Amino acid sequence: MSAKKVLLVLGDAGLAAAMAKYVNANGFECVVGKGAQDALDTLGSVKPDVVVVSQLLAGIDGIKLVDRLKHARAVLPVAIVAAVNSPQGLNDVRSSCDANAVLPARFQPDALLATLKRLTSPPEEQAKSTRPSSAQREIEDKLKAAPRMSGPAQPVVPAQEKIAVSSVPSTPIEPAWLMARAHADQVTGALRLVSGGIERTLYLTQGRPVVVTSNAPEERIGQILIRKGKLTQKELDVALNHVQKKHKRLAEVLVEMGVMTQRDQDQEVADQYAERAIALCSWREASVEFTPRAPPDELVQIRLSTERLVLEGLRRHYDVKRLEGVFSNPLAPLRAAPDISQRLALINLAPLEGAALLMVDGVRSAAELAALAPSREDALRALYVCICFGLLG
Repeated sequence: MSAKKVLLVLGDAGLAAAMAKYVNANGFECVVGKGAQDALDTLGSVKPDVVVVSQLLAGIDGIKLVDRLKHARAVLPVAIVAAVNSPQGLNDVRSSCDANAVLPARFQPDALLATLKRLTSPPEEQAKSTRPSSAQREIEDKLKAAPRMSGPAQPVVPAQEKIAVSSVPSTPIEPAWLMARAHADQVTGALRLVSGGIERTLYLTQGRPVVVTSNAPEERIGQILIRKGKLTQKELDVALNHVQKKHKRLAEVLVEMGVMTQRDQDQEVADQYAERAIALCSWREASVEFTPRAPPDELVQIRLSTERLVLEGLRRHYDVKRLEGVFSNPLAPLRAAPDISQRLALINLAPLEGAALLMVDGVRSAAELAALAPSREDALRALYVCICFGLLG
């Protein structure tokens, strides 16, 4: 298949040459136009698949050039490089012409490349969902099939034969996405995951993570308190001895010993569960079993919202490379949900993370937004968590 042809008309000859070299090296055939009038005169002979023009051009203003190009070929995709960088300025340019994409004055090469790929991809490709890959579809189907509960959670009788997770093949997973989907579908049950000998079970009530059990020694409350400097190893050994004799939980014994107050115990247990849920996001594959059932009857539960658990998991365990891989189609335009401004408060994004959301306009893709944002990693994280919870689509 022949390479898509790009007609590049920029006011800066040096920038045009550099961008042409970059674009040619990434699968396109780039033709550099000598100016606005030259672009119009050679449109028929060059026959570009997409045109990129600067707003500031000699002779004909870039905005007028876009209109003339569209008049000459109505279906021709045209991108304009604005003379401004601010979101408001970019919106003004967008509303002033029929350009299919608007790039800021200080655009990055990969933003240009992402725009070209999007504008030259087939319509069905552009319309693809940003949902992660289908590797975990079977897991999600089980979550969706779980009973919905509009009132307090009621016990659900599990299947007679319980699956041994160790016998289930390991599959690629995106824990952040799974938690968000369970939250959206309001499922109640136990999501049991095993990876590398570590087993964690995430108990959900109407989609909300409430308790997480773990067999990892370092995730037990005694070891956590030692790391925090709130407990010595000697005190832990004494407490564990009492646990065996009194058949009580370690947290209860520590309260009886005066090592912590009841309030401290409740907070530590809640934090412990939350840390285990966040740690799930470090896994990229696991054996997974979902059982519809009521969670353990625990007085102490996770206090963080699902949105904040997922965001913290992304912050700690998803680097740029991993974030780049979670978008099934990073070139698809992103559109904001009508109630995004109200629901964003639940996620509690940092200012640098939220910067990319200011540029969401229904036209730009995740790749473009990340390239334009002050921090690529923060932008990808914010976009993905918003996609997970249905704020972007």
